[in-house]
Formats: sequence, C-alpha cells, structure tokens
Amino acid sequence: EEYAMFDATWEGRGRALEDVIGLLQQAWTGEEFVYDGRQVRVLPRPHRDPVLFYGGGSPAAARRAARLGLHFQPQVADPSLKELYQAECREHGREPGFVLLPTPGPATIFCAEDPDRFWAENGRYLLAEARGYNAWHNDFNSLVRDASDSVEEMRTAGVYAVFTPDELIAKCLSKEIRVVSSHPLCGGLPAEPSWASLRLVCETVMPAVADTDRRG
Repeated sequence: EEYAMFDATWEGRGRALEDVIGLLQQAWTGEEFVYDGRQVRVLPRPHRDPVLFYGGGSPAAARRAARLGLHFQPQVADPSLKELYQAECREHGREPGFVLLPTPGPATIFCAEDPDRFWAENGRYLLAEARGYNAWHNDFNSLVRDASDSVEEMRTAGVYAVFTPDELIAKCLSKEIRVVSSHPLCGGLPAEPSWASLRLVCETVMPAVADTDRRG
C-alpha cells in the first residue's frame, strides 16, 4: 500500500534504496553535486563520518551491503549470511566491515525510570509495531517478531523490553544483554519518551558500563 501511495514499484525497491544511500553519502561530503538537475551542497557536514549498516535477512542483502561498502546487520542470527557478506567484500577488493548478528535477549529495549508507567502510557505503540511486522507475511523471519495480542502479553514475551537504568546496567555487565537495540519512535511512539529512553541509555547506562569495564 505504501509503495502504491508514492507511485513506486515493489520490484524497484533495491535500486531505489541504493540511490538514496549514494545520495546521502554525497550530501555528507559537504561538496557540491547534481541532484534532480540542480546543483546542491549540504552544510554543515556531519561532525563525524556517519557509520552505515545495511540491514536485511537475505543473501541479496548481504551481497548489496558488500557491494556498497557498508557494514552489515542482518535481522536473523544466520552465520551463513555473515560468511557470504565477508566473501563478497573480498570479491570486491575490500576488507569486510562489521557484521552485527542478533544476540540472545530482547530485540527492542527501552530505558525508563518507571517501566510500569512507560508500558501503561506507551505500550500500545510497541504493540502497533509488532502487529505491523506480523502483518507483512506469515513466513517473515526476524529477531524482532512478537505475535502478542495485548500489551500485557508483550511484557511477558520479552521481545520488547523496558528496564530501569540500574536493571539495564546490571544486565549489560552480566552479559545477559550484549547488544542494546532500540526503536525510537516505535510504532508512532511520541518524541519525548523516545528521547528520554535514549538519554538514559547514553548518559547513564553507557558511562556506567564503560567505567566498570575500565576498572575491571
């Protein structure tokens, strides 16, 4: 439905995505380039060069990530995709980038001082995203998959999780959680709870974990 709304073809999605990636990479250089027949220059440049991961759970995605010189983040824990990506990178004459395979634990994590309140006020947005994923097709394979019918069921399933800063710090230090992955604006989640979660992760959880690693 979304492709039809923008008069775009589903079959051309790969080429369209590659075009957008190339456009962003040109824009981030700060140099002039031609876009849609116009001379364009985007300033200011990013403070640091952006790090791009290409996502996807198929061999085509692994090959595209390698061809474009991007890192690779498949949404399925399939070692063969990592091997294919690395082989394709070398085939193109470059060393492979990072491959971030899913790890055990929640697929989508939020941080809040009061998880009960977060779930009560925002759980419906997380449920909307989960239902959206499930509506694509029945054989959709992804770590971010939750077939829950209610917010209460989601909390028990654990695919989407909300932790206090202290809980998340403890789980990271114990290696129960190795990757903190989140979806800000998840399913239409308003900006402020999204920012609040990111601030807690970046300003409270990360420094605490890093400080313990340095001392440990």
